[in-house]
Amino acid sequence: MNHLINQGLYRYCHHFDEPEIERLLAMVADSADLVSRFEADGKTGNLNEYVVLRVK
Repeated sequence: MNHLINQGLYRYCHHFDEPEIERLLAMVADSADLVSRFEADGKTGNLNEYVVLRVK
């Protein structure tokens, strides 16, 4: 699901497993930098994993 937050800024939500996240990060390594990767949400604080990328 894509939601336009602000012109030129998008948020995309999808369930990924760990191997898929690693493959996708490797695929975009030449065109995007990993800014942050963290877990948050839920009672345990690890319900969701977030990956923040910046286009090079």
